[in-house]
Amino acid sequence: MIWSDMFFRLGSKTNHYYDRESVISPEVAARVPFDVDLVYWDYYHTDVAFYDEWIARHRAMGKEPIFAGGIWTWNRCWAQLPHSLATLRAGMTSARSHGLREAFVTMWGDDGMECDVFSALPALQFFAELGYGDADDADANLAVHLRGSCAATAASWIAASDLDLVPEQGDTEFDHANPAKWLLWHDPLLGFFDRHISASFPDHYARLAERSAEWSRHGTEDKRLDFVGRVAAVLAPKTALHLALRPAYRAGDRETLRRIADLTIPEVRAAVVTLLAAHETRWHEIYRPFGWEVIERRYAGLLSRLDTLTRKLVAHLSTAATPIPELALETHPVWPEKHLFATTLTHQQAVSPSRIF
Repeated sequence: MIWSDMFFRLGSKTNHYYDRESVISPEVAARVPFDVDLVYWDYYHTDVAFYDEWIARHRAMGKEPIFAGGIWTWNRCWAQLPHSLATLRAGMTSARSHGLREAFVTMWGDDGMECDVFSALPALQFFAELGYGDADDADANLAVHLRGSCAATAASWIAASDLDLVPEQGDTEFDHANPAKWLLWHDPLLGFFDRHISASFPDHYARLAERSAEWSRHGTEDKRLDFVGRVAAVLAPKTALHLALRPAYRAGDRETLRRIADLTIPEVRAAVVTLLAAHETRWHEIYRPFGWEVIERRYAGLLSRLDTLTRKLVAHLSTAATPIPELALETHPVWPEKHLFATTLTHQQAVSPSRIF
């Protein structure tokens, strides 16, 4: 099996897999060995008609495609389940209607795999419903069958995806943003993404922390939702820190800066330490030890930057009134309004703008 996007990109003037203007020449199609299957992977579209068209395009190459859907575990702390369910529903509806003989679902661990891979269980159950059950009953059966197969509450696990589904995101066809990840690792002193942090974020994450704590007390596998609550418990005060820090410094608001140094940063730091311990435990329950060192260094970097910010604030609030050049600068939007919610960021992008390619 090989992924088919290389051929569609080859025929696209924009190097885009899903380019409707892409033309694959018969000569190129003929060079695919007869015993090689093409995998049509699609983690994006929620329109059945799109899958219909792409299955037909694969068949036009003389190949019966294998369909691969995706559960969005990559570049996030918890699977993005609402979008995963929507794309699987559309893709599998098309695959069944066209009589495809084989389909599978993928999960990826891009950029460190902070994600609890078991957060994908509701989407795996849904994929099974679409593949082996009556597809018309898949939505209705998901909750009861997930309870039976995994001892998990589907509604709570799906709602935990609110880590990345923030209020400003809105009701769009496709959102693959990962704000929880970049908000967690974003440097609080540099704050170069601060213009993209909404005033609604602290309350959003505070409520999610409370809800997750309640869900995790239900017992059974719902205990996994405690991890979501730990992440949200960091993001609530950390987003408040980002929102308050630079304006207070530029306004000369020493009272607010002192409150940040004495109360807010210690609160964030304590929540990060708690999350670090929970994350390390969860990692070693699921994965081999290799790779944890990547995540541990990320936490160490965040804690170090919080300590650096505290030192700079203390020096600024002393009689010496040492300036803080990082906070003196005015920030600007990095993306047009709303575009951030169609953007997936890596750890490297979140911690510093000083990147050498």
